[in-house]
Amino acid sequence: MRRKEKRLLQFAGLLIAALLFLPNVGLWSLYRDRVFDNSPESVDGPGGIPPIQVGVRLRVASWSCTALYRLIDWHDYEAIKKDSSRSGNGEQGKPFPLTDADRVDQAYRENGFNIYVSDRISLNRSVPDIRHPK
Repeated sequence: MRRKEKRLLQFAGLLIAALLFLPNVGLWSLYRDRVFDNSPESVDGPGGIPPIQVGVRLRVASWSCTALYRLIDWHDYEAIKKDSSRSGNGEQGKPFPLTDADRVDQAYRENGFNIYVSDRISLNRSVPDIRHPK
């Protein structure tokens, strides 16, 4: 029964909040679009905005609109060609070959245990029975 009362109170609170909030939003949007008589936006009367004159030519800029959308190629093709011709260990994403000794030393320094040997041991291995014999 307490769960139903809690849900009913939540619904009532939400309904009250909606009834208080939504009319204010609607009235504010109507108020915002309203033009008052003494505002400078009214056309007639002192301080009003004069009507737009017919026949006035707009000044055209010296640049065209397509100049804004022109793409600039920032690639350095000479450097790209030099980089693609390079060869060696690790170039062009090729792996660097490690010897087994280097791999063991590096793994031991990083992890503190011999990961090279650990990878070679089976995960599903048997352990000796250390229980006390009967």
